[in-house]
Amino acid sequence: MKSVTYEYTKLNRLRNPHNYMYTPYLGNDFLQAYEDNRSKNIRRFVSPKCNSNVKKIDEYFYTKTTLVLEGNEIPLSDKNSTYLEDFSTLSKKKEISTSKLLESLLHMQLSNEIGKDIKSWLDFLVQRYEVTKKIYKNYHLNDFRSGRGDNEIVRLYWLFSLLLTLVYFETKNIKYLSTLLKVNDLLCSLNENDLLTIPIGGIELILLKEVQSIKELEDRMECYF
Repeated sequence: MKSVTYEYTKLNRLRNPHNYMYTPYLGNDFLQAYEDNRSKNIRRFVSPKCNSNVKKIDEYFYTKTTLVLEGNEIPLSDKNSTYLEDFSTLSKKKEISTSKLLESLLHMQLSNEIGKDIKSWLDFLVQRYEVTKKIYKNYHLNDFRSGRGDNEIVRLYWLFSLLLTLVYFETKNIKYLSTLLKVNDLLCSLNENDLLTIPIGGIELILLKEVQSIKELEDRMECYF
């Protein structure tokens, strides 16, 4: 019998997106292949190359997210938060910077300020990613269906993954976990040199929390059988 492989990280998914359509259910063998894939990549990212060009705001988000996911209440008084653009101002612009949007959403999620309008922006990003498997540098208010500019900015995919991780841990909404898996597949498909803009520990964090989420979901499913 042919062994089951986890195909979603085999190719560079920035350049070769997987559409995930009509994926067959392969049972426990597939789950084992998934776990093996993530274990391999977690080991790969335990000690990534250090890059002095990592943005301070990303170090800030990584540190705060780690603390929040460990159950700590963290006041966001850090000076880095002053770098963030006010969300009410940002959302009124005709062309939205995806970097600024993700930074603002992350800041609000970490501050427990998520509301209806903010959720609509998150769901917009989820919907666009599910359709295109891309995150673009900008989106224009007059044409949300297609992004504009570069779609290979790895930092944006990591910020999106971090946001999805936080939102899923709060809501347990499977929609966000499903998108998180696909974004993390893309990040795992890249080599270390592609990930030099990500804080040390940043990839390891999102993968560990993703695996934890999948195992918790498996345990809940087993309770029904």
